[in-house]
Amino acid sequence: MNPLYKKLKYIVGNSTETEKSIVSLNQNSGNPTLINGLNQTIFQINEVGQWIYLNAEWEKLTGFSITETLGTDLMHHIHPDDKKQCANFIQNIYKNNPQSSSIKIRFLAKDAHLCWVNMRANSFANPIDNKIHLVGVISDITERVREYGLHQANYRTLHTLINNLCGLVYRGRNDRDWTMEFVSDGCFELTGYRPAELINQTVTFGSLINPNDQDLVWTNVQSALRENRPYELNYRIRTSNGQEKWVWERGKGNFSSNGELLSIEGLIVDVTDYKRNKLKENEEILYRTKTKLPQKHLFLDRLSKEIARTKTVNNYKFALLIIYIDRFKKLQERFPADVIDEIIIYVGEKINEIVDLTASLCLFGDGEFALLLDHTESINAVRAVIKNIHDALLAPVKINNTETYLTVSIGIYLNTDTVNDRKSVVKDAYTALSRAKSLGGSRYEIYDNATNARIYALDRMEKEIRYALENNELKVCYQPVASLENKVITSLETRLFWDHPRRGKISSTVFSPVNTHDEIVNQLNKWIMTSIINQTKSWESQSDFEQYLNINIQFFGEKIFTDDFLNQIEQQFLSTTFNKFKFSINIPANAIHSLTKKSVDTINRLNKWNIRLNITTDKFTLPSSEDLLALTINAIKLNNPFLIENSKESQIAKAQIDYVHALGKKVIISGIDTKEQLGLMKELGCDYIQGDIVSPPLDKDDVIKNITQNNDVLQ
Repeated sequence: MNPLYKKLKYIVGNSTETEKSIVSLNQNSGNPTLINGLNQTIFQINEVGQWIYLNAEWEKLTGFSITETLGTDLMHHIHPDDKKQCANFIQNIYKNNPQSSSIKIRFLAKDAHLCWVNMRANSFANPIDNKIHLVGVISDITERVREYGLHQANYRTLHTLINNLCGLVYRGRNDRDWTMEFVSDGCFELTGYRPAELINQTVTFGSLINPNDQDLVWTNVQSALRENRPYELNYRIRTSNGQEKWVWERGKGNFSSNGELLSIEGLIVDVTDYKRNKLKENEEILYRTKTKLPQKHLFLDRLSKEIARTKTVNNYKFALLIIYIDRFKKLQERFPADVIDEIIIYVGEKINEIVDLTASLCLFGDGEFALLLDHTESINAVRAVIKNIHDALLAPVKINNTETYLTVSIGIYLNTDTVNDRKSVVKDAYTALSRAKSLGGSRYEIYDNATNARIYALDRMEKEIRYALENNELKVCYQPVASLENKVITSLETRLFWDHPRRGKISSTVFSPVNTHDEIVNQLNKWIMTSIINQTKSWESQSDFEQYLNINIQFFGEKIFTDDFLNQIEQQFLSTTFNKFKFSINIPANAIHSLTKKSVDTINRLNKWNIRLNITTDKFTLPSSEDLLALTINAIKLNNPFLIENSKESQIAKAQIDYVHALGKKVIISGIDTKEQLGLMKELGCDYIQGDIVSPPLDKDDVIKNITQNNDVLQ
């Protein structure tokens, strides 16, 4: 290839159409039409910087003819501001021969307009005179530069606009720190931090968000990103000087064409003043200005929600108290309105001091307050509140330099069933209040004789249980559990009985009306645990008791398997060592889902101390395999077994028992009283049975005798 064409090919590169033309030019060097047809200017400059060759594209680029240009100095066509840069460019080419280079400069065209060009050149040894010339290509980039300038101008305009916005414009990453990649100047006014501090993570924007709002912000943004929609948020931030601000944020995810999340972008604005004004308006709508107590409509709305809970939550109870300041009309006659307001505020503050934060208090009428107590477990809890109210008002109040005693009458509505409407609830509470006032005031009354009877019956039951505990009328009996395989007693299940002084031996089922009363239930279960441990110690100390047994502990009450209760069980067992006994705790199947992670961890620790878990159910409805495998369960116990009337039901029962066995658990069936039932249990492959066919519940003194004398209980 001709050396000149070789240099041109090197300069324009292998990726352009010009390179192809250069090759063609080399192959057809006798045809100048080809090189003149190129859309780039091909040039050659001699050692003194004069044009000695130009193709036809030069005239299109500058307006000067080739004839008038050849022999002139290159610098005559360069913009004055670019001449020094161009001279350095040429010198560098000579110094770095044979490396090619390029430069972007302005040429002066014939009609006095400027054109931007990209000049690429390389040194070339001319074979004619053996002097070093420059050969290269000039490309017109005027439009490209103009577009870039317009783009830069638009960018500057947009940048100015963004930084002048009253807020923080951002682009960031989707992480918990809300790492920022771009932050506008409004950042400083909003947060007190410079944009660079957030971008360089001197402080993260996530750390500025109020801890109580962080999960809310994260959850809402993630939901919007999953659905590819904009998000709007209101939350609080903490500025550099510790000031709390409310902000409004609107943003959206920036996704690639294949759905990948590239960034999140948005605007954050300070709305603190608006939020404060709105809160003030809401406060005036919802609360009385003077007393700061809820307006009546807000209170009634809360009452409606309590009524709705009675329809969705089993055994849910609440109490509505209408509290009347006795002799209020006489107080109104004696004192001016501002003094009456002070009396109302005083009584309201006293009531608020003694109720917890979940209670709702409202000024309901002239001299009347309405107090709503949620999650009311018993009348005793209500009585405690009433006693505290009366005690708080015992001290005299100084009004107009005169000491006056204030008393209140209280009407109570305590629901015992599902409630239909709030109107009837309020009416019933007022009926009870009228009775309290008619009986002289300074007292309370509970609505409805039938309701009173039930409440007083529960109250009497609680008192009788406490009396029974104090006078040793309660006792734990033990019902044997037999193995179908070995035909011997392997376990004893505890049963709570009451030796009633008038009614005789009574099952603990009579205590069911108080099985949700936490205080009574805790006392009973603490007594049960202590009795079992003491009795087991006693048996171990007897030399004639050599059999190894398991004690299945049946506790009393609903929702008792809390973290605290299980922790108490663990502490009691850890303080005692047994050699001949192991223990299992019976837990209802419906209580498994309410166990917390902490409870599950405690149960699994108990298993290490040979304290197992039995799941009990009244129907053969098994817990999920996930629940069965998550807990260290020893056996599934079925109370009150079904009657299998046909082979299909028998096959289903057999499949369920096989399923339990496949999970490595045992099956206990209680209530087996006949040989027919015993035969059926054998066919189904049950492991253990319990019932009269084995033994009724035994007193503690009869356990050793019955176990040692019945080596084969299923013959």
